[in-house]
Amino acid sequence: MMTLQLIVYVCIAIKSCFTTTLNSLFIAKFLLYLW
Repeated sequence: MMTLQLIVYVCIAIKSCFTTTLNSLFIAKFLLYLW
């Protein structure tokens, strides 16, 4: 049970990390476009 929770937690962490990176790239592109 604990192992399953750990896997789910890691999956969520990776997903949020990935989303944050994508958002940062999108914002950077948008700022460059405005520049």
